[in-house]
Amino acid sequence: MNEWRVGGVRGPRDRYKHACCIRGNCVYLYGGRDTNMQKDFWRYNVLLNEWSELDTNTEEAPKELEEHTMVESEGVLYIFGGMLDSAYNEVTTPLWMYHIDKERWSRWRGAAGGVQSPCNRKGHSAVVYRSAMHVYGGYIDMRGSSQDFWTFTFENTEWSLQTSSCESGPGPRHSHAAVTYQDGMYLYGGLMGLNEQSDFWKWDFSSLAWSRIRVLSGPSKLFGHTVVTYKDAMLLFGGGETQNGGKSPFWKFQFLAETWQRLDGSPLQPKSYHSCLGWGVSFTPCGDHFSASQNSKPEAQSRSFKKRSADPQDNGIEMQTFKMQSKAEEQETHGIGQKSRSTEDVSPQCSTAHTNSEGQSTEDPQDLLLVIGGKPLSGGTAISVWKILLDKV
Repeated sequence: MNEWRVGGVRGPRDRYKHACCIRGNCVYLYGGRDTNMQKDFWRYNVLLNEWSELDTNTEEAPKELEEHTMVESEGVLYIFGGMLDSAYNEVTTPLWMYHIDKERWSRWRGAAGGVQSPCNRKGHSAVVYRSAMHVYGGYIDMRGSSQDFWTFTFENTEWSLQTSSCESGPGPRHSHAAVTYQDGMYLYGGLMGLNEQSDFWKWDFSSLAWSRIRVLSGPSKLFGHTVVTYKDAMLLFGGGETQNGGKSPFWKFQFLAETWQRLDGSPLQPKSYHSCLGWGVSFTPCGDHFSASQNSKPEAQSRSFKKRSADPQDNGIEMQTFKMQSKAEEQETHGIGQKSRSTEDVSPQCSTAHTNSEGQSTEDPQDLLLVIGGKPLSGGTAISVWKILLDKV
């Protein structure tokens, strides 16, 4: 069973090493691991707080996957990597496409002329920049950490290998995290073999060169963490410092000033190998596809977020909502040593009322950071989903 059910409500089981991406008001989740690898496929509506399972009963759909990636472009989901390791998989390119409007799967079967393409891997990163998916690193069975840097062009459905200046870049690694901002891809941490890393790199898509970002303070050595572009900053959450445990730091990196700031006030337990997504107009690249809440059903605008019951038998989705603060703001507001603002004090609305120049009331959606699943598991069967209001970050 890949789902839980309480009072007729359905949703996925808790997991880690899964992959998620967002399109409009919907989050898509595929695979991952609880006690075993999974192949289920789910859609979560952020406004309606509802899960629905999507079809994978076709030869074109992926099988069980973990530590794979999923990105979205023009209404198509691209899932890469994460297969069980075998000699067969090392010579096969595991890339699947899900066409959202058509609800149809297809698989990449190679280009004419035997053009080179990447083999199976896990723990790589994948970002979208200018109608292409850019994949870095990953763990390849028998070869260990990789420093491969591949580009998949959506229009031509072709792979190409970046070779320029790669020798001066991050080197072999997996379980790292990467995002895009303007003309750069930013990559932090990960594992090089079994060794945790804390280095921070930028790939310039214009000059096709790597540069290392050196700052005096910032996150420690991390793997299994997530990063999200938010306005002119990058938010980093979670990850572990050792193979046997983890911490859940919250950091904000200002791209222009190249400075780190630690954020506090989070009640989240330590997480690694989770998914982190941004919902709202301040996030990129999903801002291009974002559907404002004023275009949604009125009842969806005012629906509050469900919070986990104290009853251990209640397998409801965990929907805590809270506002993030910097350390200085938290101390100024609450005093050192005092508990930060409780979730009950935070408005659960997805939208905020404003008045325009004509005196008419309008509704602007608030920015939410969605933290989905991760290790350690929540202890129940329902996947853990947290919604974090970001108007104070």
